[in-house]
Amino acid sequence: MAVSPKELTVEYMYQKEIEKFAERMEDIIDKHLLCGKKGLYSWRDYIFDNELNSDIRDEIAKRYIKAGWEVVVHQTSSENKDLGEKVTYFAFLEAKDIPKFFETMSNIESSHIFV
Repeated sequence: MAVSPKELTVEYMYQKEIEKFAERMEDIIDKHLLCGKKGLYSWRDYIFDNELNSDIRDEIAKRYIKAGWEVVVHQTSSENKDLGEKVTYFAFLEAKDIPKFFETMSNIESSHIFV
């Protein structure tokens, strides 16, 4: 198959790499969500042992919104002003979970919320 000029742009290649990484992350998160273990709260969450950039987190969030989750939230420990371990937090919510989540997690920035 011939490569188009669009496929040679840095932006296109960057987006393709993000999509590939998000797909691998999606597999990891799916396995975690399917194991059926819930945390302290009614929503599902996942903590990745590294800080992911916002482009990758946004791509992952879009995939889970498309899959049927009503809200996906993501935030890194640095964005949370946490100077300890570098992690990325994801929360996957249904409508019934939204009030309790935001009551409990008041430090989440609105720019990291997908609906």
